[in-house]
This record gives sequence, structure tokens and C-alpha cells, in this order.
Amino acid sequence: MIKRTRDPCWNKEFQFMLDEAPLEDMIHIEIMSKRFGFSFHSKESLGHVDINLADVVYNGRINEKYHLINSRNGVIHVDIRWKTI
Repeated sequence: MIKRTRDPCWNKEFQFMLDEAPLEDMIHIEIMSKRFGFSFHSKESLGHVDINLADVVYNGRINEKYHLINSRNGVIHVDIRWKTI
């Protein structure tokens, strides 16, 4: 969570080990806002994006900005790489 900004930068890295290439799968990334008020916490979706992982496998990498679905003007920059060992 990054407080008090409309342009957060998480710069997080995640690694997943897979037994086979995810040619039929998609990754769903959803951006959430955490609202505070009246002594309770609520979450609100700011938008999402679905990325076809076959594109990542065939190209080796996707490094693009995506317009968030169900968002007025939200954009997310995603860098996904496919490496075989």
C-alpha cells in the first residue's frame, strides 16, 4: 500500500515456477484502493487488466503499459518475462 498518491510505484518482483508453459492461461491484475472513514476499512477496485500468458511465452517478455478495464484513466506498467532453465 502506498498512501496519499495518485501515481504509486510498487516496483515489486514475483517469480513463479511452472512445470509447463502457460499457453492457455491469463494473469489477472487488479488494482485496489483502501478507503478509511467512520472507523472501518473498505476496498474499492480501481480497475484491472487481463494478460494472455501465451504472448509472454512466445515473445519471451512483455513490457507494456495497459489501460485498466473499468477505470476512467488508470494505467499500469507491467514487465513480465518467460525464462526456461
